[in-house]
Amino acid sequence: ANAQERISGLAEGAGDKFVQAENLGDGGDEAVARTNVKDALSRHEDITLLAGIWSYNTPAIIDIVKQANAREKLKLIGFDADPPAILGMGEGMLDAMVVQNPHQMGFQGVRILKALIKNDEATVKEMFPNHGSENGDLLDTGLKVIVPNEGSPLKPEMFATFSIVTGGESAAPGVPEEAVVYEGEKARVWIVREGRRIELREIATGRESDGLVEVIKGVAVGEKVVTSGTLFIDRAIRRAVEKAGN
Repeated sequence: ANAQERISGLAEGAGDKFVQAENLGDGGDEAVARTNVKDALSRHEDITLLAGIWSYNTPAIIDIVKQANAREKLKLIGFDADPPAILGMGEGMLDAMVVQNPHQMGFQGVRILKALIKNDEATVKEMFPNHGSENGDLLDTGLKVIVPNEGSPLKPEMFATFSIVTGGESAAPGVPEEAVVYEGEKARVWIVREGRRIELREIATGRESDGLVEVIKGVAVGEKVVTSGTLFIDRAIRRAVEKAGN
């Protein structure tokens, strides 16, 4: 249902002049998603727009279009702020990105939980004034449409490679402090893999120096990590909890 709504919303927003050449499903298979992009370009030489419905579709579109040197004739849009898509937008390979509002999702989620625990009927009524009617139990947290511009908070620099000199002739991988996602005693980072795929990987940390954290285990020298972009949701939830507790 989610995919169908995204597709129908895209068509409605584009207007009557928009003609859908083909709708290619991939069953959640990233390899099929990449093949679909190749097939679309091969079967429709006059195509002018490619849209990625799921987060993994957009990196696939970017990669195949880049390989085909077809960027100039195509407009590319995608859903969800997947880190590889953010990187692609920073490189000028994406024209627009439709994203959810994770801060509001976290904040409003904790807010309604607190209201239910405290039996705060006024807040429940404020958040769900039509509760009991059709769709009355749904809260719209809104969407954002992001386009490239110089003032955008999404920057290519969010993806980088760092090293910390540990003494002598050795150098250990280092990542910015904000790139590390902590959960209890565990520390993790997002690694950008081949084909713009990302992998959440547990690491062992060492010393800290000038805003960088030494990685003793888990990241090899030269591997690319996602820095501040991966903390959007984590920080939003933390802020939501703090605000809800006030």
